[in-house]
Amino acid sequence: MWKSNQLFKLPPGRWRNKSSLPLSQERQERGEKAMLNRVVLIGRLTRNPEVRYLPSGMQVTTFSIAVTRKFKDKNGNWNEEVSYFDIESYGKLAERLGTQLGKGYQILIEGSLRQDRWELPSGEKGSRVKIVANRVNLVAKPKATDKTAKKEEIIVL
Repeated sequence: MWKSNQLFKLPPGRWRNKSSLPLSQERQERGEKAMLNRVVLIGRLTRNPEVRYLPSGMQVTTFSIAVTRKFKDKNGNWNEEVSYFDIESYGKLAERLGTQLGKGYQILIEGSLRQDRWELPSGEKGSRVKIVANRVNLVAKPKATDKTAKKEEIIVL
């Protein structure tokens, strides 16, 4: 049986080769630790992607996804918990996502977390965590609703 702690276990001697060290020898001697900022999610788009352009001309696409987690409570009943995440993509990926995706598409996203921080004129500070997508794969197209299915049947007849 697979256990969650097996995910990051490496075979013995994996990092013995200097060329494959996760940190340079100099950084290891200073006591620095390796860090990782990576996110992998599968969820459905909650709205159509919004496209905008930076002053440099680079395209930025933003959208949000809903990720559902199913779990059993203490009584053995199944429950669902939905989490919503804001996603941003840049450049060529943003161009593709802006034209090819829409509300309801199920996608797999690989990316990293980015925290935006700001201060209001009143002195109040705020922050927000977003996911910057590096890779997006289509998992499934939107589910057909009853209304859509009926319309398609009428058109086919």
